Amino acid sequence: MSVIARSLKTSLKNLKRKGFLKTGAVVMADKGFCSYYNYNTALKRYRVVPVIWLKENMSITKLLSMISTPLRCFLENNTKELSFFKKLVKILVIWRG
Repeated sequence: MSVIARSLKTSLKNLKRKGFLKTGAVVMADKGFCSYYNYNTALKRYRVVPVIWLKENMSITKLLSMISTPLRCFLENNTKELSFFKKLVKILVIWRG
């Protein structure tokens, strides 16, 4: 994990601990935080939509293929959880345009 990835992860952790980071929130970051790992961490662990200025060589298709819905959504038949992840991915696709 790079220093930048740790920096974003630490920032998100601190925001959540202080109560500023709510589920479904939109987090904006500059181009320096652009990585597939940062998107995955923000979506899966903190359940927020990361709005990071994408670099030209990043593929939105590759990013979406890496973002998988947690298996517990299917095991528990929890449609609320599944629809939440679909909503986050939809916001991400719309933002990328």
